[in-house]
Amino acid sequence: SGDLPDLFSVSIMAVKALYQFFTGNCDKCIETARHALELSAISGVHIWDDHLRGNAAAAALSKGDMETAGHTLEEMSRGLEKAMRLNKAFYFFLKSWESVLSDDMESAYRHQQLSKELMPETGYLPPVAAVHIAMAELLYFKGDAEGAEREFEAGKEIASRMKSAYWEFMYHVFSANAAFENADDARGTGLLRHAFAIAHKHSLANMYGWRAPMMARLCARALRDGIEKEFTSELIRKRDLFPDVPPETDTWPYPVKVYTLGRFETFINDQLLEFSGKPQKKPLQMLEMLVAMGPEGASEKELTDSLWPDADGDLAQQSFNITLHRLRKLLKNEKTVLLRGGKVSLCRRYVWADAWSFEALCLKAKDEKGPSAADFLENALDMYKGRFLPLAAMEPCIISRQEKLDSLFLNLVLALGNAYEREGSFEKAADIYLKGKEVNDTAEELYQKLMLCLSRLGQRTKAIMAYNQCRSALSSKLGIGPSPVTESIYAQVLKKN
Repeated sequence: SGDLPDLFSVSIMAVKALYQFFTGNCDKCIETARHALELSAISGVHIWDDHLRGNAAAAALSKGDMETAGHTLEEMSRGLEKAMRLNKAFYFFLKSWESVLSDDMESAYRHQQLSKELMPETGYLPPVAAVHIAMAELLYFKGDAEGAEREFEAGKEIASRMKSAYWEFMYHVFSANAAFENADDARGTGLLRHAFAIAHKHSLANMYGWRAPMMARLCARALRDGIEKEFTSELIRKRDLFPDVPPETDTWPYPVKVYTLGRFETFINDQLLEFSGKPQKKPLQMLEMLVAMGPEGASEKELTDSLWPDADGDLAQQSFNITLHRLRKLLKNEKTVLLRGGKVSLCRRYVWADAWSFEALCLKAKDEKGPSAADFLENALDMYKGRFLPLAAMEPCIISRQEKLDSLFLNLVLALGNAYEREGSFEKAADIYLKGKEVNDTAEELYQKLMLCLSRLGQRTKAIMAYNQCRSALSSKLGIGPSPVTESIYAQVLKKN
């Protein structure tokens, strides 16, 4: 009889599928489970069927494939009456998870309650820990913080007793998320640090109850707080995570990062894009223009008119198609450049540009007050390394973006400097104005503010030096002299004892 070899093969595949699930290889987990179920159907060895279908459904839920999960859970439900208690409990646990992902919290709670009632009867501890932890989060959603803490503690106790990395990871992730939701950032950060340390050590990239939006938020916090940076970046890439609001920082591992402030450099998976031979001029010009147009992008006509002004319609369209293909190939990802309804844009999920983030931070600072506004301003100032695409061809869209960002930068420096002046922190204000003029050395208002601050600090010589630098920059670059306001401030500096 082939039963024993077949049983052994199916058992091995069941263990393999579970390993693939916990390491975040969801497609492979589903594939392995399907192959095992096919062998089960041929051999008549069905002992692992519910387990295999359950983990295939779990992998589908984890990757957000609700259709596959729904079909697989439907298959599980057909034999539910005759199923073992453990498999029934597993089914209800998965149905609860499915309901959470569908924002049906009442259904999620009802199914988790059914799972919880069955689990102790199975006598098998690992899934009991998972049910306690999942129930804890549902109770938080219902506003029962006390009940949630009891469930978390029960799950933690079982996970600790088993010394299981899987369940300890799940406990710490869900507890961290609950702490952050309750504005307990210190506790949340500690739990998150522990969770990602476990995951890093044991190569975990998945858990039961995984929700991509939650994990993306936690990963963003981990990067911000310096928690397991390399592991976190790899987790984001592996699970294709992206938060609801695009991160305005290059610490997020965007597949493509484009630096345009004071330079033009492109990084693909954190590797500088370099050319051994002649650079691909047209694809790079298209990239420059798409960044200049902003996340909204540009129409095909705008791009073809700018890049091929002398070409007729058919030739221009052919050139556009070839250049778009080459740009996508250059960026090593078809998803980076979108073409929809005649509109071309860089996908915010896969492409980050410093100019976009600089502008977003300036706008956030405008909407905030107090220390938060100052933080946004400081971050924006650090990001601004110079004028937008200083060496690019002077296309109208590039000139327009240059002027807009120049204005934003000047307003940013003045806003931050004025804030420090109001505090009486003239040294900090002077440092800001100095930094500002290093980037834009013809912004006369920055010299005026710098001279006044240095004068207040008793640094008369430096104030005179600032005036001389202003006069020199205006003369050499604009062919003009200092304004009457600047001359008046200079006269005051000279008179001051």
